[in-house]
Amino acid sequence: MRDIRLAYVFNAYVSYKGADNFNSLVDAYIDTYTKAEGSKTRAEAIDELTNDAVSGLFSTDEGVEQFAKWLSDNKTEAEKKSIIETIADFLKSV
Repeated sequence: MRDIRLAYVFNAYVSYKGADNFNSLVDAYIDTYTKAEGSKTRAEAIDELTNDAVSGLFSTDEGVEQFAKWLSDNKTEAEKKSIIETIADFLKSV
């Protein structure tokens, strides 16, 4: 589940802002969390970034609408169904 979530966030972010921007953002997360907690690997920083992105995205109606638009504009019907099922499964598990 974690890998799927990371892939969706990465793909959405890169398609929106570009890979260079994503790498800069990850580097900023590493710096921030290293200062606060002493150390953070790149994978741990990406986990934190993903958690922040997902919680931010689904915390407002506008975020949900933006996600729905991204799905509509960028994914096939089969991909949309898979993504929505993954989200539903995740929500059932929490």
